[in-house]
Amino acid sequence: MFRERSAHLVPEGAPLILAPFIVLIERVRHLIRPITLSVRLAANMIAGHLIIGLIASIREVSFGVFWVSVFFQGVILVLE
Repeated sequence: MFRERSAHLVPEGAPLILAPFIVLIERVRHLIRPITLSVRLAANMIAGHLIIGLIASIREVSFGVFWVSVFFQGVILVLE
């Protein structure tokens, strides 16, 4: 019964004695993966907003690069 239900979690040729440990590790991996992906997505979104804020602060400091910073801020906003 164990083999039929967990066959997709154990690689071919794995020793039978290691199979329960491999299944446990694979199940934990499948449970943690959505959490790690959501953390990565949130970090990427925050990084995008930080870059937009940095470009906006450059615009306020130096009027000479005003239009360049507005352009790049618009590009990043569209990409986000």
